[in-house]
Amino acid sequence: MGLTWRASPQSIVSNYRLIVGTSSGGTQAGLFDVGAVTSFTANAPAGAFFVRVVAMNACGLGAPSAETVAFVGAAVVPPGAAFGLERAVSGSTVSLTWGPPSVGTGPFTYRVEAGSASGLSNLASLVLPTPSFVAPGVPPGIYYVRVRAIGAGGAGPASNEVVVVVP
Repeated sequence: MGLTWRASPQSIVSNYRLIVGTSSGGTQAGLFDVGAVTSFTANAPAGAFFVRVVAMNACGLGAPSAETVAFVGAAVVPPGAAFGLERAVSGSTVSLTWGPPSVGTGPFTYRVEAGSASGLSNLASLVLPTPSFVAPGVPPGIYYVRVRAIGAGGAGPASNEVVVVVP
């Protein structure tokens, strides 16, 4: 696995730290201090590696870069989170839309989860083929809703959660 990045233009960098995970935001594969160079090469098993770069100097650590995914071999990768979940309510009809994940081995289906409290899916769990859903005749109440993408690598993490209030 080989990685390169652009040098930080804002300060004198004494070291770059690679944060490498086997899932989005993770550190399971390790933290690697590579000096002031802007490349890194390592032998790695087949899979997907989620990588962020942090610049360091005498003042400390900078903010991590945006995450990128490095694929090694023919990896089957679980999807990332669906994003931008939005809801609209018109009477007793609830409409949901969201964006597909930016990583993962597709094609994707989506599981919509609804609960009576944040994080729960005790009221509904539906698998859908497209990134939208319209539910007519929803009973009055407060619902906590999130979406998970499902691909060849399994189910991804939950999207942002929205609160749906049906009068």
